Amino acid sequence: MVIIVLLLILFLMGKLLEWGLKQDQPQMFSEPVYDEVPPVLLDSLLDNNFLTLKRVPAILVFSKTNGFRHREGIEGAKTMFESLAEEHDWLMYYTENGAVFSAKNLQLFDVVIWSNTTGPALTEDQSLAFRAYLEGGGGFVAIHSAGDASHSSWSWYQDEVIRAKFTGHSLLPQVQLAKVTIEASSHPAMAHFPVEWEHEDEWYCFEQSPRARVDVLATIDEEGMTMLSIDMRDGAKIRDLSMGDDHPVIWSHTVGEGRVFYSALGHYASTYEKPEIRTMLEQAVIWVGRLSENN
Repeated sequence: MVIIVLLLILFLMGKLLEWGLKQDQPQMFSEPVYDEVPPVLLDSLLDNNFLTLKRVPAILVFSKTNGFRHREGIEGAKTMFESLAEEHDWLMYYTENGAVFSAKNLQLFDVVIWSNTTGPALTEDQSLAFRAYLEGGGGFVAIHSAGDASHSSWSWYQDEVIRAKFTGHSLLPQVQLAKVTIEASSHPAMAHFPVEWEHEDEWYCFEQSPRARVDVLATIDEEGMTMLSIDMRDGAKIRDLSMGDDHPVIWSHTVGEGRVFYSALGHYASTYEKPEIRTMLEQAVIWVGRLSENN
């Protein structure tokens, strides 16, 4: 009888969570919206100031959401990147218009940043343009949900860019304090961290560690943490997402001639207010974009 009651409670919790998502995140339950017309401002920049733009580093921050929308994280990251751009005299262009991804437009940018982007965000032609950009030597920074399962239909992106299959994040509880271990202090984006530090976030889990195909920069210690989630597709069944002794959360690698930096951190705006995270993403941009003589 007790087991039946518990199962019923879990089922009702799952249904309540699903109802809440449908109210708060309607785009998750509708067909993806694709953009066909590039931003007007970008057209103007291309027409009038191309040579000027190429004299300064330029970054593209993209946060389109055809899946779950991390409102806090998107706004927090946007504010942080605006501050970094002003500090370094970078040209920053922010958009949620996927039509920005064309060969003509991408040639403007040293770095593309997917800031909590979700869902199938690009058309086939836009996807091919981004692939050519990255494999041809472009820089790419992916943050938090830019590495979740909403991108799984684009096999090249999941297999070659993120290189890990997202399985979910803990929900019981959703946010936890974790001990983070830095594994590559020699990497420019990691050099300022102590070997171990603590950070509170929504922790992503993956089918297996990507270690064999990436340079792991940081891992979390699951000891004392609870990696339990609720699978609403299976009668609100509880799943254990633990990865054991090898749970990477930050890594880098190359795709063709391009560089990739992925951080699973960044669910909330407060993450981007932390000086150590700000420095990490600042140096990640510089590293992937080769914006320093030392990179």
